Amino acid sequence: IIFIIPWVLTWFSHVFSSVKTICRIWDYILCTGPHGIIYLTAGIILSTKDELVSQCPEYDVTLI
Repeated sequence: IIFIIPWVLTWFSHVFSSVKTICRIWDYILCTGPHGIIYLTAGIILSTKDELVSQCPEYDVTLI
């Protein structure tokens, strides 16, 4: 899981324009240990679920 952290930190640095938001994400990932990235990713997926599902109309995702 440790190899994922640099990728995520770089991605967040390019996506968010607020330095404060980027710093809070970095603090969370670095302070929660290896499982923090999994929790953060799960939270992002759940919060953008409708947008993600709408991008895949060919799949039956009614059970999700």
